[in-house]
Amino acid sequence: MTIQRFPGSAPGRSRIVVHNGLVYTVATAASDSEDIAEQTRLCLAYLDKHLHEAGTNRSGLLQVTVYLSDMSHKPVFDAVWRAWIGGPENWPQRACVGTQLAGTDLVEVVAVAMVVDWRVSQSVPKSDKNVRPRFPRTVGKRPKRSGQLLPRRD
Repeated sequence: MTIQRFPGSAPGRSRIVVHNGLVYTVATAASDSEDIAEQTRLCLAYLDKHLHEAGTNRSGLLQVTVYLSDMSHKPVFDAVWRAWIGGPENWPQRACVGTQLAGTDLVEVVAVAMVVDWRVSQSVPKSDKNVRPRFPRTVGKRPKRSGQLLPRRD
């Protein structure tokens, strides 16, 4: 199995990691603005960009942890979040945590999503010839025409 790492601007950290059909990413606003609504919109725009680069989108979100520099910002964050996330089919499990953030950041979002575009998660780098793409398991499922079980693939 391969791990895809997308380098970030900070040394020693990746902004996106893709492994086994899951996307792990983090986003901040990278803004000096003191307006939580503006920082939230920018942060979610970066999150959209990261998800797209990794072959997914907000409909693939599974879990999101939101870090706020001040929990009194939560109602404003929630309003921007609800406008961004869309309907219930997109709603991940989500938690908000109040903590001190670096610099002028008011919000940071850490997300886990499933890859929606299978071509990204199934691609194998040319240098990794011994690893083959993983496809959904079909062991024990009946083929539609033959009526026989498929052989095990280990």
